[in-house]
Amino acid sequence: ITEDTQTDASVAVLAYQKLASSNDIQVIIGPTWEADTQAVAPLVAADGNVLVAVSSYKTIEDGDFSNMFSTYPPYHYELESVLDHANEHNTKRFAIVYTDEFFSELMKDFFVQAASKRGFEVVQIHKQVVGDSDFRTTLAKIKADGSIDGLYTSLAGDIDRGALIKQMKEVGMDLPVYGVSSAESAAMLEAYGEFV
Repeated sequence: ITEDTQTDASVAVLAYQKLASSNDIQVIIGPTWEADTQAVAPLVAADGNVLVAVSSYKTIEDGDFSNMFSTYPPYHYELESVLDHANEHNTKRFAIVYTDEFFSELMKDFFVQAASKRGFEVVQIHKQVVGDSDFRTTLAKIKADGSIDGLYTSLAGDIDRGALIKQMKEVGMDLPVYGVSSAESAAMLEAYGEFV
């Protein structure tokens, strides 16, 4: 039996309730995304059903769930690799550009914490509305600072990362761009491959 959460927490709750009401289901695989898992977690805990979330780590790690599991590695492993690379290339002062949706904000917060613990400095943080791929105002602020030597992105869409990098080149910015969790897609490479 398959249910589509449509990457919407309220739909995820309805999908979970439908699956949980079936006597034939012993394990539920999904939802995929962190916000959806966070929405269904109280129901799963109350029902005692077994749930394996595909890309949701934080909700399960933060909760005390003996019946919820994740196939996704802890986020800090990704961030440690990013920060190791930044350190090897003497990148110490970051600006962050993220979108106003759950996972992007979560990864922005994790990056700020991990960077601080490792002695990196986050100089600027910029929130972008999901779907707005005009980064020029934000890039002007980052460029005007003059001391930022790295950009960490946590954007809702991979194609947005391509737009950001293209606009960086257009305004003459040559900063390394860091991010985690699938930083490219076929659509981004088709639209912006010459820039990334």
